[in-house]
Amino acid sequence: MQKLNKKYGFERCWALVVLMLIAILVCVGPAAARETPFSLDAAYSKQDQLQVAANYRLSERFGFELGYKALSPWLSGNEWQGKLEVTPLTGLDLSLGYDFTGKHLLLGANAEFPFKENLKLVSTLNLISATEAERKYLDYLCGMRIGIGYNHTILAGAKGLYEFGTPHEPELFLQLDLNWQLPKGFALSYKPTIGVEGEFAQRMTVSKQWDAVKVGIFAGHKDNFQWDFGLAVSY
Repeated sequence: MQKLNKKYGFERCWALVVLMLIAILVCVGPAAARETPFSLDAAYSKQDQLQVAANYRLSERFGFELGYKALSPWLSGNEWQGKLEVTPLTGLDLSLGYDFTGKHLLLGANAEFPFKENLKLVSTLNLISATEAERKYLDYLCGMRIGIGYNHTILAGAKGLYEFGTPHEPELFLQLDLNWQLPKGFALSYKPTIGVEGEFAQRMTVSKQWDAVKVGIFAGHKDNFQWDFGLAVSY
């Protein structure tokens, strides 16, 4: 009986979320389709292995994604997952998905709200809920992004992975995002992240743009200081 109740509870949750997304689509009305509705991102590195994500946009407000990648930067391993994406307002993206490998329900929200020309509030929330166990995670990031010059920003905020029912403290951090455009379609980016308790991570990428195709080679490490190298391609 307990398993039956969990099953119907999960189905009711799915139905409620789907109805909410449909209601949002109806309220915001139609939007014009993009000129290039299909996009593809792929990356390979020694630590994360192969990660792929294909996205198809039916309109500016509605799209689908199918990918093989990590559920969260805090969780190891890549999972097959599909997502339904909705953009009800400019600067707000909502998603409903399912992890086919680990059997998790995925709910997400990304927001960017400008206060001034060079100041934005950014927030990312991703709920990861196991369908066959009582384990739920909230992957979150919230902070202020400040523009400091040509394509350069500073992000100050808090992030972490909260497991429901366990003690948790957010990680306060400061992240620089530095970008330089080079001749002949080349670009260089450097992204160091510093935690208030001394954590340090960094990543450097050299990329080349050919029309709609972008190829990049990156190197960096996370808090464990284990260097990782890889290749990323986007279309």
